[in-house]
Amino acid sequence: MLCITADTQRIWQYTAANTWTELKKALTKTFSFSIPGNLWPIQHNTGTRNFTYTVFDTDGFQVLPDMCQIIDANNFNISFKNEMAGSVTVSFNL
Repeated sequence: MLCITADTQRIWQYTAANTWTELKKALTKTFSFSIPGNLWPIQHNTGTRNFTYTVFDTDGFQVLPDMCQIIDANNFNISFKNEMAGSVTVSFNL
């Protein structure tokens, strides 16, 4: 069961007998890279290492990068074997 509070618009989930847990919102950002490159440095400044991402090329095809390296809680790199332009959409679990 979910409950949304009217005053703060917070979402709560009933997780056990008489226990409610607040569901945290996911933040989604898209980063675009118009110049082809092997390395896409992403500075997101969200303060978390917990995220999922999806990469698309400029033709709209989803592609899998060679590697994703988390640098710290505000930065990560996506690398490719071949130079690529496109975008990455990231959902951060805050």
